[in-house]
Formats: sequence, C-alpha cells, structure tokens
Amino acid sequence: MIPLRLLVCAASLCGQASDVSFAETLADEIKKRSLGPSFDTSPVTIKVVDVTYRIPRNYLSSSFPGVTVTFPGFKPLTEETRDCFDRQWQFRNPGICTTFQFMLHGSRGPAPGGRAFTASEKLENIIRNTPGIVRRAGPYGYDIYEIGPEEARIQSYRKIEGDVLFTCFGLEQQNSICRSIFRLGDLNHAHFRFRRHQIEHIPEIEAGIRKLMSTFVVQQ
Repeated sequence: MIPLRLLVCAASLCGQASDVSFAETLADEIKKRSLGPSFDTSPVTIKVVDVTYRIPRNYLSSSFPGVTVTFPGFKPLTEETRDCFDRQWQFRNPGICTTFQFMLHGSRGPAPGGRAFTASEKLENIIRNTPGIVRRAGPYGYDIYEIGPEEARIQSYRKIEGDVLFTCFGLEQQNSICRSIFRLGDLNHAHFRFRRHQIEHIPEIEAGIRKLMSTFVVQQ
C-alpha cells in the first residue's frame, strides 16, 4: 500500500503551551513548538471555526500540524504501530498497513446559510457548470463523471452510499492522484489525497475519519 496523507489545517497557537487554534501566526508558532511525530499522549486543543477538538499529541504530525493515523485501524503513533509509520517498513511489507494524514477545513462556504457545499451540491455544480461532461458506471459501485482528453482527464467519482465524492486526475493508472474533501459530523470538512488504486477503500476511510474526529470534539 502507498501511504495516504491528509493535513489538519489549524491556524494559531493559544496562550497555553498545549493549545492550538486559528490565527495568522500558525506557521511561525508551530515551528517554534516543533510539532512532529511523538509518542506523547497529552491532549492538544485545536479550534476550527466554532468546533473545538482535543486531540492526543501522538495523533499530530508534520509542521502545520497534521493528524496521522494507521489504515486500517485509524490508530496513532505508538510502540505497537511504529512500524506502520515507517515508509521503508511499508515498502518491505506491502498490504499490511499504511498511514494517512488529513487536513481539517471549516464549515463556511457559498452554500445557503453561509455553509460549505454538501457532496450532492458539489456534484450538481460540476454537472451544471461543465459542458460536455460524461457519466458512466465505474468500479466498486461508483458513477464516474469525466471531462477532458484522455491525457488530461478529470474524473469525479460519486457513490450515494456514504455520500462519497472525490476527483482523480490524468490517465487511469494506479499511481495517478485523487483528492477528496468531505463533511464531518460537526459540519467541518476533511481533505486528503490518495492514489487511484485505493478508491475501493475511500468510503471506509471517510467513515473512519468522521468517527475518529467525533471522539475529539469538546462539547460546549
């Protein structure tokens, strides 16, 4: 398996040493704090628009920071899972486990009420604003909406079950890049990139991310 990676988009660090929230100084502050892979399970507070999350430190990685977990399992970095976080180990042991990282976006957008579009609304916009788009049946129960020549084709994969909608680019090869931005239960959104050969697992991944992030929400 090839690692999936998704980044958490937060924007500033609060006054307390373990609190992260949105502000213009995020990048500089995170560099100072050196938020990278860690076995530390201390909670870190991240606020995205109106939703506050408390996330154990060992879920956080990268410089912005990111949330990285195993697949399957959606587990953080621990002594038990450390091999799954090693790309060389993944390469030597294909198909056992991998890791992915995801970015968190807010819930605001151009849809009614100032919210972000749902997957259904995004697809409606794609169809309405893309003359010549063609729909056909795809693998794993997906409908594919595609536009453009073969060497520069853009394909939107849609599955009503799980409210899945993602886009893949270029030739239909296993290593071509796809991306998905989907709604969480708290109305924020997660964004991640993956390889085309992993599309079979996207409904499971998105459902797993929704469930995981719901456990981090701080009830107001």
